[in-house]
Amino acid sequence: MFQAIFQGKSEFVVLLAVVSAALAFIVFVWRRKRQDPALIPAAFTLCLAVVLGVTLFLSGSGEASHECTLNHQIWEPFRTTQGLLNGLMTVPLGFLGLLASRRRLLTITGVVLGPCVVEVAQASVNAFSRLCDSSDAEMNILGGMLGVALAWLVARARGLELKPVLKERTPTVAAALAGVGVIVVAASGITFTAVDATSVQSGSNQQADAMRDALVEAFGDKFKNMGDGRLQYSPDPGLSRGSIHFSGPKVDADLSWPSKLKLSAMFEWSDKPTSRSISIDGHEHPQMDLAEARKLATQYAHDHYPWVSTANHATTVPVADGKLGWMTSWRVLDHGVLMPAMLDVQINTAGRISQLLVSRGPAHLDDLPSIKVTRTQAINIAKNSMTHTEALEFHANVLKASLRDGHWNPEYIVQAIVRGTKDGSTTETYIDAHTGQLHKGAPE
Repeated sequence: MFQAIFQGKSEFVVLLAVVSAALAFIVFVWRRKRQDPALIPAAFTLCLAVVLGVTLFLSGSGEASHECTLNHQIWEPFRTTQGLLNGLMTVPLGFLGLLASRRRLLTITGVVLGPCVVEVAQASVNAFSRLCDSSDAEMNILGGMLGVALAWLVARARGLELKPVLKERTPTVAAALAGVGVIVVAASGITFTAVDATSVQSGSNQQADAMRDALVEAFGDKFKNMGDGRLQYSPDPGLSRGSIHFSGPKVDADLSWPSKLKLSAMFEWSDKPTSRSISIDGHEHPQMDLAEARKLATQYAHDHYPWVSTANHATTVPVADGKLGWMTSWRVLDHGVLMPAMLDVQINTAGRISQLLVSRGPAHLDDLPSIKVTRTQAINIAKNSMTHTEALEFHANVLKASLRDGHWNPEYIVQAIVRGTKDGSTTETYIDAHTGQLHKGAPE
């Protein structure tokens, strides 16, 4: 985790260490000249500078999102490495803050308001731009409060005198008003979205069962016991859904959650097949070609996903000019609408499955709403939702049955592509082909 956070930031880390040490040294010298205790205030200064540098400047200088997520699951960060690290990071601040200031109310005020100020700054100030997440503030506050409690126990054990609470009123009220004022002003331009989870977490037993069922459906008893693989759940930001990721000795797989519709399984990505890939018929195929790959993929598909017999579009194409094998795909078009059931099977040059992508939705929908919006109308709806459309060209080549809120609806996928670029950025919007409603987020 630390490597991922600090990778490519070595110059910043060195600068932060130098600046923090310099500030701590200045505080130490200044306190010593006044014949006051110097070591703990200097240590607090060092810790505060490091925490502010990491939280505000490490990944900043982008465009502020002006969005913040509020996590319903208050216990979630306790189950994640990131959450625990966020808590541990502020324990020294609370501990050293109380021992350095000897002010209980003022330290607690800083511990509570400080993380809130940092989060709204990350969401509203370009120089500090990062994800604003209530779970981060929650763990920072709890970590700081734990530090304060430990410092209070140390102070009592060692007979250290703390400032009387009544004498802290003025600085505490001033600090509280300043902190609350900053939060209110900054938060006025932020959109808050309530979600069920915000960070990668360990998979639940229910999610493990869902992943196992999907792998058994795809590959039989080979994955009935997933062994010592690692299961994690990654929520989609701002949404009540995400994906389950399983990493094991033989496969890396992802399953959409909670829909359980989309499964991807990767065994290898190499022009030199290994035993990690999955055999279909138990035989070696030293003279593999496109026709043989199509035959093996078809045999596999009929055994595991019988609906492919109703597919009216089946193609086989080489992957990396055949060096990585061949990909066979099945699609079902019903009255011009692409059905949810889809299957892609990649056969490597040894005749084994190296990759699988499957949508486990239905191959036919009897109650799908009728098509009342034309492609041209869908494009116009997408255009009207955007600005500077003169620099974009629009396409609505795909009409697909999509799942939203438990219901299947026909939707156009409208792509807006920057003119004159071969691989320019593409924005996708989704237009309900029955009602004309626009959705910016992808379906389940």
